[in-house]
Amino acid sequence: MAETSQPPAAAGAAMLELVRRDQFPSYGLTFFSELKAVGKDAKLPPRLILASEDALLLAPYRVDAARWGGFLIARAEASGLVRDFYSEDGNLVQLRVPADVRDRGSVVAEEGAVLPIAGFPET
Repeated sequence: MAETSQPPAAAGAAMLELVRRDQFPSYGLTFFSELKAVGKDAKLPPRLILASEDALLLAPYRVDAARWGGFLIARAEASGLVRDFYSEDGNLVQLRVPADVRDRGSVVAEEGAVLPIAGFPET
């Protein structure tokens, strides 16, 4: 996450609710302070999370038939790979993590990330 950018409040609210439920992946806590600051008084988004073992989308939303968007937190090892992402209620979607994650650090955050659904022609 760029030092001058601020994460969206919906992502912070989602993280705080998931931490309260003890359902937030530990690798995402790298960005706890920034997300807590913007999320403490924010309204919960309709969806809280899509999470895999090494990447997650906070406050995810459907961009179109082929893509999901949200606040991405990902480990370097997820870079460029298709992962099974689960919602807090157990629904599954396979998404491709951006290939440049590895180049940006061991755990990265990206506001407004858009991940393609695996299997669509453009992926």
